[in-house]
Amino acid sequence: MPPGWRASPDSLRTGLPPRKPTGSCRWPAPRRPAPPARWPAGALIAAARAAGARVLVYGGIHKMSTLIQMGKVQAVDLASERLILDQSFSFRGDTDEAFRRAAQFVVRYLEDAAPGE
Repeated sequence: MPPGWRASPDSLRTGLPPRKPTGSCRWPAPRRPAPPARWPAGALIAAARAAGARVLVYGGIHKMSTLIQMGKVQAVDLASERLILDQSFSFRGDTDEAFRRAAQFVVRYLEDAAPGE
């Protein structure tokens, strides 16, 4: 697992500006553990709502080589049940710093896509 992989969710959380209240929600694992990427969309949305989330952000990283990572992030506005972000991206490197820069890039897209308060 690349060094920055675990730091990326924290980088997303801390990268959002203070003027937009954010927080992370955690929900209990399902009875049959599976990565959230394999959950049906309805199950992800229901779990996010039950945890008190307003926007569900999910995605993943695919290591193409030692230099190139490909990523995809999506966000759903839970009030309108509308996909508000569907963005693919790539970045170089597999260091903590490379993942932090990628997270900052994603945060800019999230800021533009987030529903108004």
